[in-house]
Amino acid sequence: MCHNSTLRIEYTFFKTFLAMKLLHNIILVVIFICTTIIYAQTPPAVQQDLMNFEPGELIVKLKDNVEAGVTYAENGKAISSFNVGELLNIEDKVASSEVMFHQKGIEASIDNSQRLKAFYAAKAAANPNNGYTPKEPLTMKNVFVVKTTDEQENILQLIQQIKDDPNVEYAEPNYIYGIDDFEVGEMITAEEASKMSTKNSMLPIEVNDPLYSSQSNITSTNIDDVWDTESTGNGTQIIAILDTGVDYTHPDLEENIWINEAELNGVEGYDDDGNGYIDDIRGWDFHHQTNTPLDDNMHGTHVAGIAGAVGNNGIGIAGAAWDVKLMPLKVFQASGIGDAATIAQGIEYAYMNGATVLNMSFGSFAESFTMKAALENAYSTAILVAAAGNNGFGIGPNCIPCAPFYPAAYSFIVGVEDAAGYSNYDQDGPVYSLYSSFLLNYEVVAPGSGIMSTIPNGGYGTLTGTSMATPLVAGAVSIYAQQQPDDSQELMFGNLINTAGDTYVDFLAAMNAAPIPDIKLLTAAISDTIPGNTYQDFEPDSGETIHLYPTVKNYWGLSNGAKISIEIGGNELQNDYWSSIVTITEPETTTGSISAYATYQMLSDPLEFTIADEVAHNTQVEFILKAWDEEYPNQVHAIDFKLFIKNSIKLQGLIENDTILYADKEYLIDNTVILKHANLIIKPGATIRFGRNEVLGTSGQIQLYSEPFTDSETGLTYTKESKILALGTKDSIITFKTDSYTNSASINGYSLGGSSQGGQTIYDENSGQEITNPFYQSSLYTLEEIESLDPYSIPLEFTSGTTQLRMASSLCNYCVFEEGMSGTNMSFMNSRFQYGNYMGAGQGPDNFAYRNNLTDQSSASYGAFRPGFYNNIANQHLGGDSNTTAIGATWYNNWENNNYFNLSKILWTFIDGVGYNSGLWDPVGFRAPSYNGFTEFEGIWLGTGSIDKLKELNIDAFDGASGVWEYTNPRLTPYEEAHAVVWKVEVNGINSFDNYLQMYNNPIGIGSHEFKVYFSREMDTSVNPRISYGVTLPFTQKLIDEEGSWSDDGKIYTVNHEISVGAADGINRIRVTEAIELGDGWEIPKEDLRFNILLQVSGSASTGFFATPGLGRIELDWESSSDIITDILGYNMYRYQVDADGVESDPVKLNETLIVEDTDESTTGVYFTDYEVVEGQTYFYKYKILRTSFEETDYFNTISSAPLTSTLGDSNGDFAVDVLDLVHDVDYILGNNPEPFIFLAGDVNADETINVLDIVGTVDIILNPSDDSDSSVGSDDIQFYPSEAIGTANFTWEGNDLYVESNFDIGGIQLAFNTDFDYILSEELPNIEHLDYTQEDSKILMLYSFNNTVIASSKTKILTRLDASQEFDIEQAVVGTTSGAKLNAVLNSSVLSTIDAPFQNKNLQFLNLYPNPAEGLVNLEYYLPNQMDQVVAKVYDLLGRLVHIQVLENKEGISKTPMELSRLKTGNYIVLITANKGGSIKNIANKKLIIK
Repeated sequence: MCHNSTLRIEYTFFKTFLAMKLLHNIILVVIFICTTIIYAQTPPAVQQDLMNFEPGELIVKLKDNVEAGVTYAENGKAISSFNVGELLNIEDKVASSEVMFHQKGIEASIDNSQRLKAFYAAKAAANPNNGYTPKEPLTMKNVFVVKTTDEQENILQLIQQIKDDPNVEYAEPNYIYGIDDFEVGEMITAEEASKMSTKNSMLPIEVNDPLYSSQSNITSTNIDDVWDTESTGNGTQIIAILDTGVDYTHPDLEENIWINEAELNGVEGYDDDGNGYIDDIRGWDFHHQTNTPLDDNMHGTHVAGIAGAVGNNGIGIAGAAWDVKLMPLKVFQASGIGDAATIAQGIEYAYMNGATVLNMSFGSFAESFTMKAALENAYSTAILVAAAGNNGFGIGPNCIPCAPFYPAAYSFIVGVEDAAGYSNYDQDGPVYSLYSSFLLNYEVVAPGSGIMSTIPNGGYGTLTGTSMATPLVAGAVSIYAQQQPDDSQELMFGNLINTAGDTYVDFLAAMNAAPIPDIKLLTAAISDTIPGNTYQDFEPDSGETIHLYPTVKNYWGLSNGAKISIEIGGNELQNDYWSSIVTITEPETTTGSISAYATYQMLSDPLEFTIADEVAHNTQVEFILKAWDEEYPNQVHAIDFKLFIKNSIKLQGLIENDTILYADKEYLIDNTVILKHANLIIKPGATIRFGRNEVLGTSGQIQLYSEPFTDSETGLTYTKESKILALGTKDSIITFKTDSYTNSASINGYSLGGSSQGGQTIYDENSGQEITNPFYQSSLYTLEEIESLDPYSIPLEFTSGTTQLRMASSLCNYCVFEEGMSGTNMSFMNSRFQYGNYMGAGQGPDNFAYRNNLTDQSSASYGAFRPGFYNNIANQHLGGDSNTTAIGATWYNNWENNNYFNLSKILWTFIDGVGYNSGLWDPVGFRAPSYNGFTEFEGIWLGTGSIDKLKELNIDAFDGASGVWEYTNPRLTPYEEAHAVVWKVEVNGINSFDNYLQMYNNPIGIGSHEFKVYFSREMDTSVNPRISYGVTLPFTQKLIDEEGSWSDDGKIYTVNHEISVGAADGINRIRVTEAIELGDGWEIPKEDLRFNILLQVSGSASTGFFATPGLGRIELDWESSSDIITDILGYNMYRYQVDADGVESDPVKLNETLIVEDTDESTTGVYFTDYEVVEGQTYFYKYKILRTSFEETDYFNTISSAPLTSTLGDSNGDFAVDVLDLVHDVDYILGNNPEPFIFLAGDVNADETINVLDIVGTVDIILNPSDDSDSSVGSDDIQFYPSEAIGTANFTWEGNDLYVESNFDIGGIQLAFNTDFDYILSEELPNIEHLDYTQEDSKILMLYSFNNTVIASSKTKILTRLDASQEFDIEQAVVGTTSGAKLNAVLNSSVLSTIDAPFQNKNLQFLNLYPNPAEGLVNLEYYLPNQMDQVVAKVYDLLGRLVHIQVLENKEGISKTPMELSRLKTGNYIVLITANKGGSIKNIANKKLIIK
């Protein structure tokens, strides 16, 4: 019954177009039933823990607003003489009460109480069907340990006595926790350990600890790779070991023990640091209350060594972190037990004294709220890691046995399992939770079996348990926190979970994770409030158009936008039919960008489908919703869901006039129908279905309201009533039935809100007596009375001293209540209740009559019936007690007339209680009281200045509750008599609560925006409020730190806030705190429940982005965002064009490597030049930011430009062809990468390379300018210098002399020799410029002239080599005439190949990756602009997991390196090359690799 194997979508609805409310879902019943069954079958181990607590002690937390006389000692310890027993009326049972915790901890818990709701809210969104609603985390204020006078006091009974006291937040036993059972293995003494030889490991990083070979837990989780590529720790992280103590004198731990420097260097016997603990140099022993937290068990020392034993010190083992600080906190006795109050104080000590990681290798199946509150507070500054336990119990939908192990099960704690069978486990994974409504999970798996580590007195040993797996994780995440200081804990959780290996967590992969979007569909809201639809009740009806508004959540990396689609989902035959009755008209929609862990709710652009006319009632159609990130279209999340199309006459809403339901018609009620002073008259033969509206989550019901009415003429008061008059006949029965797929429903004929008994006393002149209830309305008892009744003309005559005979209650005559239908509070005559139904009565004398009815295998509760109870049969009643019938509370002698109870063994009486709920609705709102009928909503302010918003927030009959709110004179502003609160926040003049739809239609982007905060009273203007916003709790991701101003009356604070790149796209909640009321110093309550803004930052940054056209280039520049976003890797520039029809081409990324700021000099922006442009074309540009998590932001807004036309020869783009261009060309040929270099202009012979021919041609342009043709490169008639050879130049060696001869005068020569050599230039070349340089392995000699000096066409000596014995020759050559025409260079009758200028770029270039696809061996070819300190290639799979890493050559120029990847599985991968210099990443480039 509890198994739920299908994933469902929970439908929500729009009460107004904007606001959607949480709905009841029938699956909640299933979940709560499952939870009841689970706990009803509590395993013995769980029962033992629940009964294991300190005798004579309990922990009581009073509510924060209770003044408990708490003050603080000089050392910060909370103290109070408050009499808790007197407050709770148990003074005689209380021997003492002591307040817990310290001032810093208590105040921090108050400030941080909201942060943890980020995880709770995210988990709730991930599990929309399990009924969980995030609650306010508890603070540590007003927590008392109460000791009873009698140690044998029944603590559980005492807790039951006080827990409902309005002053009590909770009361609980002081539960006892344990370090859990662990298995002891091999032991090595200190003496034996000292004799062990030092060994160097064969790993990439050397480890010389002799027992390291026994530490397979390190290698199986890739911590050794973390040491090699990331860090072994740098001493900045502090791991608190909450355990049995630590042997801090152990040689392998001593160097890493945390030292409280203030106490070490302070005065002995004095609390030097004021933390409440004297001389706590190395932590604290909370059991003995001393400063020597030594281990008297072994467990704590073993745990400490796994986390942080000194590494590479030649002794023992290596901890997960070699250089880390271990804070010993002894909270367990030698026996391994400790109570929740003691542990909570240890937790408080840890985070108050700077611990960054808390290791908790302990737990219990009993949950302590006190310990949880301490942990919630610690979460704000520390990573919490806890053991999942060693019982083999699960948390999940089908585990046997099932039970959560605390504190590891909390979702804000890294719960650590082992893969071994002894370990507790999380059956349904580390994020999703079907176990209970409390969203419990264990997050990671690490090895815990046979783990070697330190033990007291210098020894070593192996232990087994999740206690051993936990410190491995604690040590590794301390390195993670050190290396990734900007990662939130939430992102760390995501990286650990999403990069885990097949068995264990992979810490290297987590630290190098490249988060990608993980889009999940959460809910979808159905709306049919569309003109032309029949009912507009948020339920699909035949002939309607339906809008679907999905909500998605992004569970990992930034999404630049998600696609959501709908399709009909079934087999071929089903789809053929469903497609004939449903037409999808809008199959796809797109979200804006969604930051990590943010939710996006579609409020416009819905999915849409239409339903054909005359579809059969309750026809089921199945759909599939899909969601995916636009950049990862293959990663699709799909959800199946079903709709039942309705086709009945629906009754809805408020009915204020008599309404008739006719024969031979079928009516449907699946929401609340309210009769107000009206009769619902049901004609013979009618059928009324009561169903469930799957979208609204409501069930069909009829509510009747009556109220007192005073006759203006007589002054007498009577009751204006509403009734159900189902007047069937023997031959034409009225049928009440449940709609298909509805379990049960009830028709209730009782008039609420008034009395049908009159209640007046008047003087009767005829009798001379006072008459009580003169207008008493008796029920009709005979069929003749019913049949003669004209329901349209019920008399309202009032004669003094008489009793008016009229029908006082609703009536069913000749009605059938089919299976699942019940009827209550009515007069039933000649009616039948079939198969498990219920016929019930109501209250008030003589209001209900029962005649000639049959309850066939059904319940019959005839409460408060009177003498009109005749001729009824209770046949085979099936009730709570086997074959019983419940009989009413008031007994009369004549009730038995002719009634027959067949097979009903027990007759018993009962009284039903009548209750209502008028409590707060989450997050704000009130439920209308059912006992008042129509109730004016007045006298209370609900946080809004809008009646429409009030209606949206409040719950009444139209939302599935009882009672109706009316809003004649509601309170729309707060009372000034009360303390100050934030009552309105306007952003750019828009109320961000009341008018969020307007905000949604005008999302906020980059720029300055006005925030105006309204307070209900005059404030202290010397103190500015703290205002922040964020996409998830605690909504402090972005702080508004600009200086604002106060209004003259001190009630409005205005600040202009600059929103920049880095603010998270999506719905952001505004948080306001720390404002102080003028006069009494009252600090406002935190406001973070109501005010929202929609940010779409990435798409709004059009300012500060410029395009400047140049010669053969377009220069782009924009303002750097590095001062706002600290995790920028760089920028990617994209370009597209628009054709004549206005169609945009796909954007193309221009940069091979990331565009980065030049960190070697001061710059005011980021620059990129696009040289790949064609003159006469217009180009459009937009860029994205790439973060260190490899997340790319959305596009920034577009700019456009067209390049200027360049002049042939103007290679430096200064609009002139002169000697500077010749120098520029030479610089390029030498490989000096001059910027800018307009290749198109410098390549004067258009042979697509730059060499001496272009120098000679440029000289010719300078000396012989032509006016005959346009020399601009972009013109159609440009005369490029010829690139085809017009002759030859022959080279010959005569001894040591090299000659050249041609039939043309030579203007320039460029020769490449295959080795370096010494030479003397010929005296025949006195005016020729020359230079030599090295390119790759060749020596290059270049001869040219800036003034057109020629090398004669006759045979001319070029040079003489000095070493005749050296063997070498010319490999390549370029020769040109004085006009730049090419001559073929010939040596030994062979034409030599030409010389190209070396490849050059300012950045790392990933040139080639081949073969691709590959089967194993892959070759990388890359270019470095200069020598780097380190160059590394990393290979990632598409989940962002690092699967290979390799160090590459770091020399300047082009390099080629093979990479062996045969161990990789078939699939797609990303190869990333990073170049580091001076301690920072200079360049990054990547290519896609396919492994087959």
